[in-house]
Amino acid sequence: MGKSKALNIYVGDMCLRCSGDTAFGTEKFINRIPVETQESCDHVKFNGYMCGDCVSEAEDEWEEWIQNIPPVREMKIKMEQQLVRQAVETYSRTFEGDKE
Repeated sequence: MGKSKALNIYVGDMCLRCSGDTAFGTEKFINRIPVETQESCDHVKFNGYMCGDCVSEAEDEWEEWIQNIPPVREMKIKMEQQLVRQAVETYSRTFEGDKE
């Protein structure tokens, strides 16, 4: 048996997130982006657009989600610690030379 194909549904100019109109001539047209969502349990793909406001919200949610993944959070902490160490070393070298 072969792999079942997803059903592709094009929803036109409707924002896939808020259902707002992103058609030419509307205020949401300018910042819209093409998107595709996949409902894996139903094997359905929705194709259409997302308005700029929804894109911004989705980016914020994604960033918050990424920052809360333990390895990312740990990496961020290590990077901040490294930057502090480098700043202290640079400061020390700079002012040790002034004392001599």
